[in-house]
Amino acid sequence: PVPAEAVQRALEAAVLAPNHFLTEPWRFYLAGPEARARLSALNAAKQAAFEKVPGWLVVTLVASDLAPDGSFNTKKGLEDHAACAAAVQNFMLSLAAAGIGSKWMT
Repeated sequence: PVPAEAVQRALEAAVLAPNHFLTEPWRFYLAGPEARARLSALNAAKQAAFEKVPGWLVVTLVASDLAPDGSFNTKKGLEDHAACAAAVQNFMLSLAAAGIGSKWMT
């Protein structure tokens, strides 16, 4: 498993991501065994590979503004998307600096 201190440092780096409207649209969740099993079951072809991953952090976006069609295709929504992506990159760079590998899946 990844040391808790490394995850904490990575989270601290993540929230320093550029965020022009100061909405902090990112949400980080450490997936437990039940959530991991349910997520793995969504892709049976890759389930065996997914089950070998030692830890899962799920990142979601909470857009501060949505378009009439429910998408985040607005100025603020797109800024939130970019900020969330930058937060994930900061998180992964922090882990890499600690010698810990990570993978971004969408």
